Amino acid sequence: MVWKGWGWPPEKRADFEARKSEIVFLAQRQISATRIFVLKLPTTARLLERIEGTLGNHFYQNQSTLCDRGMFLAPRWQTEDPILVTLRCGSVLYELPSQIEI
Repeated sequence: MVWKGWGWPPEKRADFEARKSEIVFLAQRQISATRIFVLKLPTTARLLERIEGTLGNHFYQNQSTLCDRGMFLAPRWQTEDPILVTLRCGSVLYELPSQIEI
């Protein structure tokens, strides 16, 4: 990790000021490498909850740092039929399987 953020104590701000050019350079490099993927989905609230819950739990179980901890997740209930999703993408989707059950 290059820099842990603002927070206290004030020494963090001093650290940022001392290393500002390095931190900004690396942040810009990371932003330029970031890709956002958009899916067209039916907008039923329950489907969106299931997708979020399944992906969140997948990242939690794999000790990933891509997902914040402590979210209220609502993956598939036992009374709901599973949906098998195949991820097809021209880019590498790190830490995701090619198929996942929602």
